Amino acid sequence: MAALAANFGRFEIEGRPKFPNAYIGRVGLDGNPEGDLPMTHVIAEPCIGTKSGDCVDVCPVDCIYEEEEMFYIHPEECIDCGACVAVCPVTAIFTEGDLPDKWSEYKEKNRELAGLA
Repeated sequence: MAALAANFGRFEIEGRPKFPNAYIGRVGLDGNPEGDLPMTHVIAEPCIGTKSGDCVDVCPVDCIYEEEEMFYIHPEECIDCGACVAVCPVTAIFTEGDLPDKWSEYKEKNRELAGLA
């Protein structure tokens, strides 16, 4: 969190976040601060067995974590910058809205890995 606090200024324009998910503790989808947060980005099936780590290296806020079979993005920490999407060698990272239907279960899997389910 110290890195986020130290570098937060570069993610603001006139005191407001450049990215919609830039503040920790966002309000959930249901308007309740304790409700389900939107998944900024989801890491899907192509990551399994590959785990190159390029996404981890480019993440400005260190919100990508490694589990045994894949990486996941913590939605409370992600600032939605999309840097990870561009460097993924197996095209495994998607915004929640762009996640292909065939990998829809990875939205919940990422939420579980982040400890939010």
